[in-house]
Amino acid sequence: MQELRNDNLSIVEPFLSAFKYHTVLKTMVSGTSYGYVCVNDLVSPEIVYAQFRHRAFITGDLTSVNKVDFEQFFVGKVFENCRIADVSQVRLAAKPEAWLNLLGSSLNALNPIFFDFQIYQCRLSDSDHRPKIPEGFELRQVNKALVNEAFDGKDALLEEMCSERESVNAFLDNSFGIVAFHGKKLAGWCLSEYNHKKRCEVGIATMPPFRRQGLAKAMTLDFLNLTFEQGLDTVLWHCYKSNRPSQRTALSAGFELINEHKVMNIYLEPAVRFAVHGNVEFEKDNFIKAISWYQQALNEPSPSAWMAWNAACAAAHIHREESVFEYLNLSIDLGFSDLELFKKSKHFRPFHDDARWNAIIERL
Repeated sequence: MQELRNDNLSIVEPFLSAFKYHTVLKTMVSGTSYGYVCVNDLVSPEIVYAQFRHRAFITGDLTSVNKVDFEQFFVGKVFENCRIADVSQVRLAAKPEAWLNLLGSSLNALNPIFFDFQIYQCRLSDSDHRPKIPEGFELRQVNKALVNEAFDGKDALLEEMCSERESVNAFLDNSFGIVAFHGKKLAGWCLSEYNHKKRCEVGIATMPPFRRQGLAKAMTLDFLNLTFEQGLDTVLWHCYKSNRPSQRTALSAGFELINEHKVMNIYLEPAVRFAVHGNVEFEKDNFIKAISWYQQALNEPSPSAWMAWNAACAAAHIHREESVFEYLNLSIDLGFSDLELFKKSKHFRPFHDDARWNAIIERL
């Protein structure tokens, strides 16, 4: 696979048009987002791979698959591109989806994981959405005055603003959004992404302490009003099918489901690959398999505390007391320090009378 220059992307536009609801590709072709595009032939491409940060796409002639060593391509060029963009994974969509089956076999050594993915759409005809703002919260538009203020969570907001744009100023010049505050604390954001002509995608997040209060819906409705005022008429909402809170927010704000497809996630670090496999098995209530994956992750160099924590949760479900305390102590060794989460977690309530539980609380 050979990299295609950003000033020559028109040659692959017919290929990328197959991804109808992924506005990021339109911004890449138009030159407002600078991603990474590779083809198997610079003159007459049969296979096209495109990537912007963690979002990746592949399309083309399936019969040409044997012309490319995809494991070498991903471990080399794709992973290098991820490191440059400071992202830890690739989420790959494909047209046709048969590509995912072929690549799943080619990339088996990288432990790819397949997920169901959804796209919702809202078509705007007015700016009469009336958000019900939860008591104690304030919604504000993102602008220069806001980013010049001091508030808790500012770094997270600025980082999100730069997740697509090259700078905060570039975001302010080309994008827009709504943020929520609880006093001087940032409670969440709803920002435009990949603005192209009259369409954009949306990036939304609510900080953990402020969830389940209707804030996401309020931000979304206010964002839709702002979108209409900016002259756009279509907003796209992307999420994993397993993300029920995201789905509920989209539907409650007037979005409609327009597309479902498979994606394949590949993680750069082996520990993360194994641990995410553990999460998948955990969600299926396959706790023994989950623990096996988490243990593989913990055997890797520099594992994260959440991997041991999740292993402890899985062990609790199948009443492996020794493993529960072993993994909980390991999570603390690896840096876990959220005392309130320890105390409130429903997974560990049956162990609160155990002397080892008190010892863990003392450690924290």
